[in-house]
Amino acid sequence: MIKNYLLGRDAKLYAGTAGSTPSTEIKDIKNLGINLNQAEIDVTTRSAKGWKAVAGGLREAEISFDLLVAKGSTEAKQMLNAFKGGEGGTATYLALKIIDAVTEGIFDFEADCLITECSQQQDLEEAIVYAVKAKPTIYDDARVPTLTVTA
Repeated sequence: MIKNYLLGRDAKLYAGTAGSTPSTEIKDIKNLGINLNQAEIDVTTRSAKGWKAVAGGLREAEISFDLLVAKGSTEAKQMLNAFKGGEGGTATYLALKIIDAVTEGIFDFEADCLITECSQQQDLEEAIVYAVKAKPTIYDDARVPTLTVTA
């Protein structure tokens, strides 16, 4: 039996207005990734008979990607404006959704996010690229970050 592996080229990133489900695909990206972590809480007691025991703590996520910039790129402007924020440095949030495949995928993550990094690279023999990082926030307490794993 031949395995049909999910390919990175089929992963998708969607963006939209915070507080709503993102529906606009961000197409000019490469190296899309998400890091998921969970804090460890030490719950070791004498009853563990010499074994250290941990419980799960708070979870965190960070979405990262490289955005290639075309002339007049609305996607680059969207990321830069979200990073820049409003008057007085007030944060601007974006709804982001990352999936591993449109069909037969097993993972998606959706959250309203703060753009925490938007670094520009101007390598001589490459397209201009923004390295973007985003972390979940609570823009609307009815929309908490959601991780879905298909059974």
